[in-house]
Amino acid sequence: MKNQKRSLKFTFKALIVILLVSYFAAGKIQSSFASNSNKEPNVIIRINSDGSITQYGSLFGQDLLYPSTVKDAERGIGGITGIIRIENQYGNVNIDGIGIKIKEEELIIENNYPKLDVYNSFLDNIKLKIEKGVLLFFDRTLADYASLRNFLYDLDDNNHRGLQLNPELSIGKGQAIDLKYTLHMVEEAGNELQAVTANMPIYINFRGSYDNGYDNDNKIGND
Repeated sequence: MKNQKRSLKFTFKALIVILLVSYFAAGKIQSSFASNSNKEPNVIIRINSDGSITQYGSLFGQDLLYPSTVKDAERGIGGITGIIRIENQYGNVNIDGIGIKIKEEELIIENNYPKLDVYNSFLDNIKLKIEKGVLLFFDRTLADYASLRNFLYDLDDNNHRGLQLNPELSIGKGQAIDLKYTLHMVEEAGNELQAVTANMPIYINFRGSYDNGYDNDNKIGND
């Protein structure tokens, strides 16, 4: 029997619930974020030996995002930070892209600004930083506070392909990597971003193959 490679291709989606609060509320909630040091991953994604996916923990939450300096955002004051750990027990796995999806019609707006204005301001005035590392030591910046507009991902729209990684991230069998994200709202953001709630899925695109030693070629995982 000749060796054949089984293929793995799927997109993982983690949802973050973002609350944009009034600027005047910052002083009341600042202390609750000051001790956020991200010493442990929020979510652990395990790619099992059969290509199935197991997830532990949760990125779901109701964190508060408001205008701040980058320095404060990275300390969790006004910003939102989190870590996804990806453990690979399969074969060779690459990550070739990371994206987000924000739908204008799904924004919950509790102010009097037009929804389109809020949507565009959201995409332009909120920045995202993504870092890659191992065991909470981060050695590569994948995106350095780029606007959310640059991360939009839509499978049916070639203009919105998210962040394409070059070089791709490689995870060998038995290895793990950490992805740390930081959301930051610029200090110049306007009042249209007060009292807004947004659901923001994060998509991570995986590709992988495993030499199983059998004469078959099966696609596993989720497209």
